[in-house]
Amino acid sequence: MAAPAETWLEKSAPICGDKADFEKAFKLDPVAAIMSTSWGRFQIMGAYMTKASDPLLKNAVTTPEGAKEFWKKYQTEGNAIGDKMMILWFKKIKPQAAAVATNCAASGDWRPFATLYNGGGCCTITNGKWYHLKLKAAYKGAVEKCEPKTPPAT
Repeated sequence: MAAPAETWLEKSAPICGDKADFEKAFKLDPVAAIMSTSWGRFQIMGAYMTKASDPLLKNAVTTPEGAKEFWKKYQTEGNAIGDKMMILWFKKIKPQAAAVATNCAASGDWRPFATLYNGGGCCTITNGKWYHLKLKAAYKGAVEKCEPKTPPAT
């Protein structure tokens, strides 16, 4: 069973606010709180749910009742919902992302995908995040778990 979603919320507090901050905003405007929060392991913005066909996601950003239903379900099924949002990002928000990721896997340079996902400043000296290097290491680790231990042919 996946860890409860609030585990992530509590861990991310120093970066982006905590669960109490979210709940305060949620009481004021549930839809705005959902739309302005990044969700799941992949931190997909709630505003992207406007493009969803899944009723749980779509309703979360259209009605207060839908937002309340989403939040209740997210607290027990956060990882599964976050995965749905990542699929939404690939399919509807950045449909070119799969091709970009394939090219990055072949070249070993993950800057184009990191930039597509996180924006232009994601791989600069000034922000210190180096997302492209984190993606490269994550991909290498995933490939090492596969048999055979080589990336799939592109």
